[in-house]
Amino acid sequence: MNYRILLAPLCCMLILSAVGCITPPRKEFTTTTIDSNAYVSKCSSMDLNLRDSCYSNAALELQKPSICASVLTESRRNSCYSNVAVAKNNTSICDEITDELSRNYCYGQVGSK
Repeated sequence: MNYRILLAPLCCMLILSAVGCITPPRKEFTTTTIDSNAYVSKCSSMDLNLRDSCYSNAALELQKPSICASVLTESRRNSCYSNVAVAKNNTSICDEITDELSRNYCYGQVGSK
């Protein structure tokens, strides 16, 4: 009788895994699997209104501050550098910010992390 209690859940799990209802965890998508050149080239082909946002998102997701240099609008470029600096916890990235007030804010944000 104790065997029936143990076998019932085991049989259910075997049936579910055979049918495909229980699958091993998928490999999560990570930024290391992204081809950064392909990502950036997609940004360059976008409409001007979306391009800056695309570059900023790419820089943050890939954690590559060099991509921020492609952002045309100065305030957005500064914001891009700041976001990547905070994400990487690296104050040297703040040095790229042209506006003194924004640069000091960046130093404060990275320092408080």
